[in-house]
Amino acid sequence: PTLAEPQRPDTSFPPLAFIIIVVVLVIALVLYMKLMPGV
Repeated sequence: PTLAEPQRPDTSFPPLAFIIIVVVLVIALVLYMKLMPGV
């Protein structure tokens, strides 16, 4: 299907999916460190 915006290769910045995964992992790690007593 033809899109209005030209498809550009993501070279200047990481893909959105990678950013979302990193953010989720960081949030999960912070919550894990806060919920675990004695850490």
